[in-house]
Amino acid sequence: MLRFIWRLRTRGRKGSAKEEEALKHEDGPLSPQELQNAETHWLKESQKTLKDSLSKGGFRNLSLYVDPEGVVRVGGRADKALVSYETRHPILLPRDHWISRLIVQHAHQFGHPGVVATVAKTRAKYWIVRAHDLAKSVKFRYVVCREIRARVESQVMADLPQSRLAPFTPPFHHTSCD
Repeated sequence: MLRFIWRLRTRGRKGSAKEEEALKHEDGPLSPQELQNAETHWLKESQKTLKDSLSKGGFRNLSLYVDPEGVVRVGGRADKALVSYETRHPILLPRDHWISRLIVQHAHQFGHPGVVATVAKTRAKYWIVRAHDLAKSVKFRYVVCREIRARVESQVMADLPQSRLAPFTPPFHHTSCD
């Protein structure tokens, strides 16, 4: 979609030979840079719904900051940890946005783990507000997870034979030896 918008904006302009060459190469599959730009664009769009909460200081304990790309990230004390930058400073996302739901569904699809494991997978890159509740609702909506969680029939034990319930029977009375 972003490629299409860019093409519409640059179509009427006369550009240099370098720009013309760039347009020709943009006909094929999406490049990694384009995919990264699209992801950043949609993350910024989803964070616009958090503006009111951010201005009121609703997430003060998360020590939020804005990275150079303009994405709001969660700060913390793990700056010297030997993990990726995205794991140390996950991107803050609202719970009620469709992007958050898609991210949680994607994390849940691989292996259909429980709620806690799904939240742990998403926390590697994103900090979704009330992620536990969102993961719970995603798990509840998956038919496969309902089938896995279904209770199996319990077996009812048969009645004991009368010979085992007879009073005053001496021990080993109903047994034999070869």
